[in-house]
Parts: sequence; C-alpha cells; structure tokens
Amino acid sequence: MLSLTRKTDYALVALARLAQEQQGAEGEVSRLSARTIAEEFELPQQLLMSILKELHRAGIVDSTRGAQGGYVLAKPANKISVAEIVEAG
Repeated sequence: MLSLTRKTDYALVALARLAQEQQGAEGEVSRLSARTIAEEFELPQQLLMSILKELHRAGIVDSTRGAQGGYVLAKPANKISVAEIVEAG
C-alpha cells in the first residue's frame, strides 16, 4: 500500500494548482508565488517554500525571483509522474 507523506500531499496540491494556472493562461506564462498557494490552501508557507525548492531541484518546477517571480511547471502536467514527486521529496 502506498502511503503519502504530508510533504508529498502538499507537493501534489501545489503542482495541481500550478497546472490549473497554466491551463488558464493563453500563451502567457502565469507564475504563482508560494505565498499565494499557501494562503489559498491554508498550508504552512515555510514548509511549502521548502517543498517547491525540492521540486525545482528535481526539475519539476521552474522558479523566478522578484516582484513578478514565482513558480511554474517545468514541463507539461501530463509528463509529471507521482513517482517523480515522491522521489523529489
């Protein structure tokens, strides 16, 4: 039986939200901050930031610093496996 950790659960929530944001963007990359995602889903912001850094190191998300920065999926959502997410954490 597969048992997901809290970190994996939060990663899945964040990735689903990033995928949703990219589907809505017509030809324009729309970045989301860790703060926005954390507030929307009532997740601990510091933990989510740590998780997103791990996902970035694993090549699952791209990040940009600055006022217009944030996170986006590094590849199409349908090319990201749950196994990759679990391994990243």
